[in-house]
Amino acid sequence: MRLILITLTALLLATVVGVGATWMTTTRGTEIGALTIGAWTARPRTGTADVDPY
Repeated sequence: MRLILITLTALLLATVVGVGATWMTTTRGTEIGALTIGAWTARPRTGTADVDPY
């Protein structure tokens, strides 16, 4: 019984974290490394050797 409870708790936690991360990404976007001024957005490292693939 204890193993089932721990497994269900871990699955519930993983589901909440996954859905939360997906919701935040779709509503806020992923502007990592972006420079935003007003309505303009630039990614200065795009196309350089310093670009972060992750």
